[in-house]
Amino acid sequence: MSNPAPATVTTSELKAGAPFQFNGDPVQARRFLFSVKTYFIMNPTVYNTDVRQIGLALAYMNEGTAGTWAQTFYQDAFTSNPPRFGKWDDFKKAFKEAFSSPDQAGEALSKLRDLKQGNGPLVEYISTFKALVSQASIKERVVLIEWFC
Repeated sequence: MSNPAPATVTTSELKAGAPFQFNGDPVQARRFLFSVKTYFIMNPTVYNTDVRQIGLALAYMNEGTAGTWAQTFYQDAFTSNPPRFGKWDDFKKAFKEAFSSPDQAGEALSKLRDLKQGNGPLVEYISTFKALVSQASIKERVVLIEWFC
């Protein structure tokens, strides 16, 4: 009598919180990277290599300037056999150089200066304020209080 083959366990991918389609908008670049990294954390056994991580990010970059950038990335990767996607950290650095605003903090400060609550809900104002404060890297409470007022 022969021994049965050992059972294999497969892990299914958790689809909750999948990244959004990124079109190259610099305002959304940071949010896109956070959503991709969060998806890796939620699926650690699926996205456990640089190739899988880069492949996932590229799969959500098929519109606008991001689509063009991804196409160029693919062309470069497939010039060798097997294709070379490189390391996630290098991909992330190239992504930030291509899509992040060169003066993100300055732009956030400018938007903070012009931010007004207006007739919209207070919760929307507070959410926008917090996002801009984070982008501007403001940490001092006294400064935050002044900006908020």
